[in-house]
Amino acid sequence: MTRLYEYIEKDEISKLHGMFNDINKKCQPFLKEFKSSNCKNLLFRAVNKKIKLYEEIKPRQDRLPKDTPLNIHKLLDDKFNENFGWKARSEGVFVSSNMEKIKPYGLPYIFIPIGKYEYLWSPKIEDLYEDLDLAVFNKTKFTLNGTNIQRFGNNYKNKIEYDKLKKPESIGGSWWYKDIDTRLTKKHNAIEYLKKVKKIKESEEEIYMSKDFKWFPNISYNTFIKNRYENLTAEVDEIMEEMIRTYKDVNLNGLITHGNEAMFKCNSYYLINFDYKYNLLHFLFRKN
Repeated sequence: MTRLYEYIEKDEISKLHGMFNDINKKCQPFLKEFKSSNCKNLLFRAVNKKIKLYEEIKPRQDRLPKDTPLNIHKLLDDKFNENFGWKARSEGVFVSSNMEKIKPYGLPYIFIPIGKYEYLWSPKIEDLYEDLDLAVFNKTKFTLNGTNIQRFGNNYKNKIEYDKLKKPESIGGSWWYKDIDTRLTKKHNAIEYLKKVKKIKESEEEIYMSKDFKWFPNISYNTFIKNRYENLTAEVDEIMEEMIRTYKDVNLNGLITHGNEAMFKCNSYYLINFDYKYNLLHFLFRKN
């Protein structure tokens, strides 16, 4: 018995032979690139289902993210589409040659694309969500989950910053007396303005002690949040652009060697039970 069918029960040999025939018939583009690139390992994908031997799967074209916030997911899709012509986060099938990286997502299987395919990977990005999340936090002190506008508006960090504007004589506010905005930041200047310009009859001491003499920020909380959110999204956009510039759509051997997250675009693909890894390797490396 050849190594191609080593350790396989006799009643499974015909099924395994059928799988090899299917791979040889339907996966020629991948087989050619795999062999010509001198790849030494396989690609793996984790899913929450049991596959006895192998199964053909058609990917969704509108995949929704498991971890990435939807607003970030859509922004990344737009960036990839601009740079590579397809929405890698929603159209892509996520794989890696590093088994440890995919284990948290389900049962690991060997991945082989059927027919024509495209792929994207970065030698610098192990996991785009995790790496982007860390880069955004290091620069802005917000996580990706915090970039959702509703969560951003409720974030205590923003409230702390806005409260600083409420402090008398801080930058970005003025003293008010009843419905009069003095447009002045210093209390004594505001009182002087009220007496000399507005001819307020109350004494300086009465104005000073009045509950109607208050400091107000010159920007509403909603406007404050809007401005800060625009600044945040601009910073996130800059980080995304920098990361996406590191992506490649060639070099399958480099993709497999680095073991980083990769995204494949294909009409369908095979998932193969990991127990048959060595039989598959012998099939892939055999000489025709």
